[in-house]
Amino acid sequence: YRNAVALGSNNLSEKQAKLILQLNPKHVIFMLDNCLPLENTKRNINTLRSVCAMRNLQISYFDWEECLDLGDKSSPSDEGEEVLNNILKNYLKDESCLEENEL
Repeated sequence: YRNAVALGSNNLSEKQAKLILQLNPKHVIFMLDNCLPLENTKRNINTLRSVCAMRNLQISYFDWEECLDLGDKSSPSDEGEEVLNNILKNYLKDESCLEENEL
C-alpha cells in the first residue's frame, strides 16, 4: 500500500499530522499495534482533526477487540497481505463510531 506511515511512539504529533495533510488524502486509517489501548487511537484522531479544520477527510480506525485472534504485539501489517486486506474490508470503523465525549 502506498502512503503508509509508522508512528514513532504510537503518537501522532501535530507536525506529522500537518505533513500527512500536505498529501491531500481523502481517507486516513489508524491501525495501531494490538497491545495499545483504543485511547491511543482516539488521541491520534483528535490530533489529526485539530489540524484539518474545513477539510472533507474520512478517518477510520481498526479496533483489535473486533478481531482478537491475531497475534500478541503485532500490527495489522505484520499479519500478511490476506489478513490485512480482510481487516481493511471487514473491520474498519468510521471515527463517528466513537462517542463525541470519548474524543
